[in-house]
Amino acid sequence: SPPEEPYQPVLNGESNVLHAGQVQQLAPHLPPRVTGYPWNPLYCTARDGFSLKSMYRSMNKLSSPVLLVIRDTDGQTFGAFSSTTIRLSS
Repeated sequence: SPPEEPYQPVLNGESNVLHAGQVQQLAPHLPPRVTGYPWNPLYCTARDGFSLKSMYRSMNKLSSPVLLVIRDTDGQTFGAFSSTTIRLSS
């Protein structure tokens, strides 16, 4: 039988930084345990402003991995994956 297709991440909602094709390109680089689940944009500077405190607050009750994606003023996109929620700490 043919090899099983890996689950692809699904982006719920719109992103100003990533489009669906880019999310699919990321799939092979993400841990298998997170690829079969929907991804929900939680924070967007166009919608939520540029406050780091607001970003932390948007993740306050989150208990899942986080994909942080940034587009800089030159149009370059970069980011990081965290297996845990990003939280403010001392």
